[in-house]
Amino acid sequence: MTIDPATLNRRLTIVRRTVVPDEEYGDQYIWNDLRTIWAGMKYDSADEQFAANQGYAERVVTFTIRFTSDLTAVDRVRCLGVTYDVTGLKEIGNRLGLEIKAEAMNPGGA
Repeated sequence: MTIDPATLNRRLTIVRRTVVPDEEYGDQYIWNDLRTIWAGMKYDSADEQFAANQGYAERVVTFTIRFTSDLTAVDRVRCLGVTYDVTGLKEIGNRLGLEIKAEAMNPGGA
């Protein structure tokens, strides 16, 4: 199995959480851009759910990227102005690529 380079047509930024020690308020967390790569994007679902009379949109997508070993399930990714929480990773082939299952709450953008 190979990854067709023509399907990697989106810019995906990997975002990593960093702990900043703060003696006064306790540890603070900030999100830093790790790097930007090419990815394919497939929409898995776009549902609108309602909780306590407030509607919110939920979007689940699958990104396909070339293999990298430094992405973890606690990272986030950003594409087309929407930030997604990584919910799962699956290796494609033998270190050929990765499928990233991700979810955005209140997606707003694309």
